[in-house]
Amino acid sequence: MFKDVGKKIKGLAKFCAYVCFIGGMLIALIGLFKYLSDADLLKYASVYGGAGYGYDILTEAGDNAYIGLQMLKYGLFTAITGII
Repeated sequence: MFKDVGKKIKGLAKFCAYVCFIGGMLIALIGLFKYLSDADLLKYASVYGGAGYGYDILTEAGDNAYIGLQMLKYGLFTAITGII
């Protein structure tokens, strides 16, 4: 169990780095597609005040674009962290 601990830790670190990089890139890719599908309706997101009174289709599309943008940011951050 205690033989060659440095090699085991190095292997675990490589595994974690690969998982972070691949997972981060997948999240960023999904976020990019989600953002691009409704990018022009981002101004109607509820975080920016929404489209009016209540919850309508414009607000939902704006929220979808905002969530995609956040996924893109955090996915790229995770992938860069995995590389580092």
